[in-house]
Amino acid sequence: MAAQTLSNGLAAKLALTEPAPALTPPQRSATSTSTQYGITYESTTANDRDHAFSGIMFDVRCRALLPVAHVEVVALSVRGDLGPMTVHCFDGGAWRRVYDADHAPSPDELAPLRLAAPVRVASGSRARVYVHSAREFSAGGRAPDSVVYASRTANVTDEDATIQILPGVAHTSSVPFSDRGFWPGPAWRPHRAFVGKLEYDVRWLCWNPDASHRRFPRTFRRMALEVVRCWSRAGEGALWRLPKETVFYVLNFCSWDWAYAAPDLARLAEDARADAAAGFPSPQAAELARATRDDEDLVGVRDRFGALVMLPRSQARASFWDGGMNESDDDEEDDDEEDDAAGDG
Repeated sequence: MAAQTLSNGLAAKLALTEPAPALTPPQRSATSTSTQYGITYESTTANDRDHAFSGIMFDVRCRALLPVAHVEVVALSVRGDLGPMTVHCFDGGAWRRVYDADHAPSPDELAPLRLAAPVRVASGSRARVYVHSAREFSAGGRAPDSVVYASRTANVTDEDATIQILPGVAHTSSVPFSDRGFWPGPAWRPHRAFVGKLEYDVRWLCWNPDASHRRFPRTFRRMALEVVRCWSRAGEGALWRLPKETVFYVLNFCSWDWAYAAPDLARLAEDARADAAAGFPSPQAAELARATRDDEDLVGVRDRFGALVMLPRSQARASFWDGGMNESDDDEEDDDEEDDAAGDG
């Protein structure tokens, strides 16, 4: 524990009398400038045929594995027959529309939808994204292949060290948010997955000797503490001659990965396990515990629409989401005939 937090003894040393700086101490930043990344997911179902209908709704989660203040989703790319496309997000207590434009069909190539306003997701939180096409059903009554998506095959559709794309629900109505779908019955189909590309910006935390210290991975925390210890040894080396705020200002500029020879998910997981073993309540240890829960065995279940989906064993007979979109398999009949008629639910 002493290696992970500013101990009382070390905190006392930080208050040692020091030479007064000639200039006003520089102001340390709380967060960095944004840096753009991209995460792409493409899926092909078991029978080599993707699902497609009017829309897909799913959650984007910002992981706590790294010292991230928040991410901002700035664009999505999808494929299908498209048409009048809208994107809605739920990230602050209410739905808001962040995209609205017509698109030509693009069944094979991803078409970018650059959002008018970014979708912000704080570290450890999630936002719900809803991609929808208002393309009408064909004159022959065939369901539109407006937005391509896939069956759920994992607890997490895709992830990197910063974000997770989670499974969601498909929508079978050309009217946004409508509960009336192409066939009688609910318009929402659970256990579906986003197919496409998601672009996002990352706002990184900058190190500061306060609560943000514990938000950094274990190896970086140990590096920062060692620098402070070297400064606190009056008469040894040269660091002690610097004002305390100057030392903090230098650390404030250090990126979290500077403490690693080769930072990767395996090394971050090793740090998180060390935190957990030491009883240190780091966000990384909590994220690792969550990932362990997400690794629950999956079982194949054919849903009431005839699609094969992979669910955690504990959820194989449970409803998927709250908020009026639950669909229990217990009281529904199979709609294989429906699926045969539509082909793509």
